Amino acid sequence: MASKQTEVHVILIGMGAIGKGVVRHLHAVKDEAASPFPKGTKVALHAVIDYLKKEEDQQERRKFLAGYFPAAALSFDGVDAASMAKLERDFAEARAQGRTTVVIECTGSSALAGLFDCCLANKVPIITPNKAFLAKNLHYLDAFMQAGVPLLFEAAVGGGMPTIKMLRDLFGSDRISLMAGILNGTTNYILSTMEKGAGFANARKKACERHLAEPSTGRWEPKKDLDLNGSDTYSKISLLARLAWGCAAGNGAEEIASHGLPACFIRRADQRYAKEKLKSAIRFVGVARQVVNSQGRQSTDIFYCPVMLPVGHELCQIDGENNALLVASDFTGTTLSVGPGAGPSPTANAIVSDLLYLLRERAAHPESATLAAGAAQRSSDSALQMRSFEDVWFGGYYLRFVVKDQAGLVGGIAERLGKSEIGIREILQLEHPVEEIRELLECADPAASTVPAGVEWKYLPFAMTVERASIKNLLQAVKNIQEYLDREGALGVEPVIIPLMEIPRVNGWHKRGDVDELEAWSKEAADHLRGDKLSVDLFPERYLDASHSRAQEILNAEERQIKAGKVSVKRIFLCDPHAIGATLKTVIQSHQSKGVEVRVLDINSADKYLRRVEDGLYVDFSVYAVQEIGIVELAVQDAAGRMISGDRGYQVYGSAELEGYIRTFSALWAFAETPRLS
Repeated sequence: MASKQTEVHVILIGMGAIGKGVVRHLHAVKDEAASPFPKGTKVALHAVIDYLKKEEDQQERRKFLAGYFPAAALSFDGVDAASMAKLERDFAEARAQGRTTVVIECTGSSALAGLFDCCLANKVPIITPNKAFLAKNLHYLDAFMQAGVPLLFEAAVGGGMPTIKMLRDLFGSDRISLMAGILNGTTNYILSTMEKGAGFANARKKACERHLAEPSTGRWEPKKDLDLNGSDTYSKISLLARLAWGCAAGNGAEEIASHGLPACFIRRADQRYAKEKLKSAIRFVGVARQVVNSQGRQSTDIFYCPVMLPVGHELCQIDGENNALLVASDFTGTTLSVGPGAGPSPTANAIVSDLLYLLRERAAHPESATLAAGAAQRSSDSALQMRSFEDVWFGGYYLRFVVKDQAGLVGGIAERLGKSEIGIREILQLEHPVEEIRELLECADPAASTVPAGVEWKYLPFAMTVERASIKNLLQAVKNIQEYLDREGALGVEPVIIPLMEIPRVNGWHKRGDVDELEAWSKEAADHLRGDKLSVDLFPERYLDASHSRAQEILNAEERQIKAGKVSVKRIFLCDPHAIGATLKTVIQSHQSKGVEVRVLDINSADKYLRRVEDGLYVDFSVYAVQEIGIVELAVQDAAGRMISGDRGYQVYGSAELEGYIRTFSALWAFAETPRLS
């Protein structure tokens, strides 16, 4: 007896570039001998709802659809009340005839509440790449999950890069602490094209030609460009934070603008400074991370910004329209997924893969009327409080200025930075060809076709790197500088700000965990980076209590490794001499007898140096070397000296990640004191 065939009617809402990609993809796989859809499942494009007023545009859509699914109905009513009423009737008819209906939404519209409400009320699954709508209407994630109605959106983040399914399947039982990545293919294409020497206008034109960006129909306004102003990236990282931690980030236009720094004024000169002076590259990233304040309260950072990363970092290798997402978690460590993040074909493939996942799940569990739609989603009831972007600290910043070529301006800039307690690390200058200066000046009015000839020689571009500061403090300092330059009649364009951010690398990762795994992690990192040298934590005093019976065993293991020459100890630094117990005192005296310097510092005497960049926590530093590996061990404590990291230590491996910590270490070492150990 032949098995009953399951009919699946797909209703496509919107047939622009992405919608057309879905049509082509469905047509390509529906009749294949080795169809990916479950056996006995017949998938057909039942109807298309578009919104076009011009007859020539409508005719083009009719001709296109007829070439793939001639039997599909096509209307141009959009998602108004009348079309929703018709959808309701279609849903009811499909249920009566035993057919499955799936809605695929590809409009990119923000006015979709009626469609989502209709699908929810009728328990019809919906698949969408519309990250902007989802990010601004996060309550639908909870509503669909609670109703057991599938709401699938793999294509909303990363296009052809596996992201949502990765969080659901790989990290469902893990504890994620950080997600950081390149989440906008258009911006990455423009930045990486400028990195190769192209001007901004040419790079953006190429992006439009590759259908990665929409051509400007009128005056191009950079701060309203959803790719370059950060809106698209913020929508995506907000969705990921919601899935991982249940966070509900604000996604209004004003809220988005306050949660990051845009990339719309970065030019090829900035990429040259990065490459030639800082051995770095500029990438535009979205970041979501969990942090702990000095009172031990957890919160979440969600932001977007351009960042300077060392050229060897994996994210600097992501070229063109590719996306990448780095995830750091307690049990897996650090992983990186990469894939095309923009373009109709990768996005359409992600949409159809969601359809395939849905149909396979239903075929595997026919007894279940609904699919657990929110398998990757955490309830918003358990969400952590979100920290303001202004309160985020970075380890340093790159600032680029274009000023009139007149004396005294750098001193005036330095004075205003000093008033905000922000030190200058380095002044950077390059020889700039005339077209590069012209491009920088055009940032003041991107719609201007040209800058008057000869004007460019009156201006001087230069850059500087400055010390760590909070975003709030730095923005205020830059505002003061801008007002000063304006008064002097010397301001060419707005200064550009790019944080120097530490993002862990896959082969130079930091990991956190309990004392039982500390030795294994240290050895694994050392083996991975450089030979078979064993490196272990030199400061287990934070574990020396009744609950950690292995602490003495670890101390003894450290002494054996040091005596065997496996670990070369150069200097020991402690924040709190009162925390030194008898056992640790013996170890320190043993080090001192071998010529190792030991110094201590009262935590209250260098507060601003002892707060960790990421979250303001106090840290206990030690620095030592295993061949060419630099290693920093961090023990997190509050102002009263209490260890608030509990069983969790923090380790950072690799020379690029160490620079900021070693600078801090050197500043502290200069006025720390040798301990008196009685």
